[in-house]
Amino acid sequence: AVYLARALAMAGPRRLCRRCRGVAATTPPDVLVSEDGRLVAVRGADERLILSNRRRARFTGELWLRMDGQREAGSWPVVGATPLRGQACGNLGCIFRIRDTTLAVITNPLALEEDCRRADTVIAARLSLPRRCEEAGPNNVIARYHLWRRAGHAIRIGEEGIHLETVEDLRGTRPWTSPRNAGQ
Repeated sequence: AVYLARALAMAGPRRLCRRCRGVAATTPPDVLVSEDGRLVAVRGADERLILSNRRRARFTGELWLRMDGQREAGSWPVVGATPLRGQACGNLGCIFRIRDTTLAVITNPLALEEDCRRADTVIAARLSLPRRCEEAGPNNVIARYHLWRRAGHAIRIGEEGIHLETVEDLRGTRPWTSPRNAGQ
């Protein structure tokens, strides 16, 4: 198990699975959100991960890139630049189009109302969302509370829809994990 984990970290899942044909390859996540919400990674049109910030959560970002088999992250859209390949950022956040799915990464509460109505998935990792946002219709909402409760998130967008996976889903509830989910 240690060898497999080390090989996976060094080679990245795509290269490793090409070498060992007996292992089923999984689809890499299209979106990653760190446990504290300080870092978001989105798979760009060129299939490379782009990081919301290269300075914050630097260790986590480097680990994500290594696991994806990348040496460097792609470029996060520049605020106010002409939208490029389904990626655009403004002063309130960013919008991404991934396989006919709209993803909103919100950094300012002023964007909540509009993005909650329009986007399929809303990530407001550093904000508290009003309940009306979740009721407005996005399929998936990731806010500060969700990260506190379920830790980091990975989103895969495919033909069958949006699949959300959390650290809590993989880890399960253990005696040594935080009691934040007690009674739920």
